[in-house]
Amino acid sequence: MNPVSHYFFLNTSLEQLYSPILTILFSLFYPIELFLHIIGYGGLLDTYILSFLSLSVNSIDIVILTPYFIYYIFISLLSIWYRYIFILLNISFILFNLYLYTQIY
Repeated sequence: MNPVSHYFFLNTSLEQLYSPILTILFSLFYPIELFLHIIGYGGLLDTYILSFLSLSVNSIDIVILTPYFIYYIFISLLSIWYRYIFILLNISFILFNLYLYTQIY
């Protein structure tokens, strides 16, 4: 999915790699924060929220060429039926991410 989303949304940063971890942490943080607001201590964790929101994010726009996008969609569909194409898909994904995240710095 990464090459497909980067075809439409060019913005890329290393902080995108933190997304799965942050999603899990937010799933824990939000109910705690909601409970604290209910009992009147909603501002208790504001320093953590403010420090997170003040982080600076270095990002760049990377253009994904249309032929690569079509190639990736095509091998994604073929990988449903052919195992060696599935392996090719995974190799393509790894190489794409290596290219993508080495362009940032």
